[in-house]
Amino acid sequence: MEQITNTYLRDLAVIYHHIDNKGLLFDEPLMSILRTDISNKIRVLLEELSFSWNCKVYLGVNKEYSKLQDSINLNSPQKLLLKLKDIGFNVPKIRTKNKETYEVEYKESVQELVLRKIFAETGSNDIKKLLEIAELKTLLGRYIDSSRVRCTFYSCYNTAGTITGRRGCKKHTFGCGGNGQTFPTHYGTDSSCYKFGQDFLRGIISRPGKLFFKVDQMSAEDWPVSALAENRKALDELCNQVDRHTNLASFIFGIPIASKSSSEWKDSIERYLGKKSRHAFNYGMRGTTMSESLAKEGFSISPEKCQTLLDKVDQYDPSVERIFHKYVRDEVFSEQMLRTPFGRERHFHGLRNNDSNYKIFNEAYSYIPQSVVADNTGFAVYRLGQQQGGDIVNECHDSITQEIYNELGSVLDCFNRTRDSFDRSITFHNGITINIPIEAEIGYNFKDTVKIKPFTEEGIKLAYEKLRDTFVPPNYDFLQQSDFNLIGENECVEKITELAP
Repeated sequence: MEQITNTYLRDLAVIYHHIDNKGLLFDEPLMSILRTDISNKIRVLLEELSFSWNCKVYLGVNKEYSKLQDSINLNSPQKLLLKLKDIGFNVPKIRTKNKETYEVEYKESVQELVLRKIFAETGSNDIKKLLEIAELKTLLGRYIDSSRVRCTFYSCYNTAGTITGRRGCKKHTFGCGGNGQTFPTHYGTDSSCYKFGQDFLRGIISRPGKLFFKVDQMSAEDWPVSALAENRKALDELCNQVDRHTNLASFIFGIPIASKSSSEWKDSIERYLGKKSRHAFNYGMRGTTMSESLAKEGFSISPEKCQTLLDKVDQYDPSVERIFHKYVRDEVFSEQMLRTPFGRERHFHGLRNNDSNYKIFNEAYSYIPQSVVADNTGFAVYRLGQQQGGDIVNECHDSITQEIYNELGSVLDCFNRTRDSFDRSITFHNGITINIPIEAEIGYNFKDTVKIKPFTEEGIKLAYEKLRDTFVPPNYDFLQQSDFNLIGENECVEKITELAP
């Protein structure tokens, strides 16, 4: 089995440097339209808030507006906080850590978590508009208005960016582009941001004559958690692609599975909460933290109710706490260290006797599963980087996107190479071996894709035919002829150096 070594990490850094210099092509005409539409939408939302609050609400520095009585700059947290309290909102205090004493304090704030808590409790349209303005600002400033070179968004991956082995990502070395791992995909369908987010993803396009081949690890972190918990039933369900979240939701809420169709279960709040509760429990989350996490997604569920859900998960699958968590606690106490099946190590210090050590243990619970998935991706990237074929243009912890020629033979070749690169037996300390499966999709942009089902050569042929019949390749009229071949490493670096701010 592959192991983490200095040589591997050095060679992997070289491969990610090549990925940095590939970049992703953006549809500039679409970005221009989005820039105008989002700016107009923000202006409309500000006007609606101004009418609702009977004062001028604006963004950024504006000397004229700042002179108006009771005007509010949303970039001023203190003024916004006072206004919300004046209107009558109950602004909850949130936990913060004093930078000097490191003690936990509770302070009033208007950061996103607080606004989402207020919205979850009140359903206020005004709070919803504040959240949408913030999201649209991020989409506009961080991505649509990002500095690009020859219509290309560049990133800089760091193979030593995290302690788990996940790659970090930020702007390219020369100051252009940004983090390619955090493209917006989370907007709810009832949000004003939803359509803008979908259109933005459509604006990330394959180069002329090419298409995207994206693969994800299926139920990625559930595999190592189940293996560490020695839960062979869960592993069998994962192998057979059983809807484990629906089964758990049925147990938690006492709803017979037969009472809903598969699509009804998929869209149900019960299944959503079952899935969130399982993931939270796997990593030792308590009711208060889970409540805050759900508030970020617009759900108001009390810490007590969240703790009840977590207790139900424990009843459904006691092996997580009694085997997986116990193993981690014993290792951390006795060795002050955890080691993954790939040989990656992390040391844990600061444990105290007669103390819950929640923070340290919670980090320890997540370390091996997250690290195994991240390194599984890293080894796949390493294998692919040693071969001739498609170019990897994006990586998001448990998934990678390659850009390949728009030909059936090329797609079949990429399928075989990618399948082999992720084909890896992972054996844990207890002797249990897993092989995390992958799923894939192809498309001309990041939004309109065709899933490959089944994940076989026949499935590839069917998906490729469907893609050709359903979607049209992007219009490249906005590109200059010199941009068409901006793929070569040396030319790419020269152009970035020359043109980047």
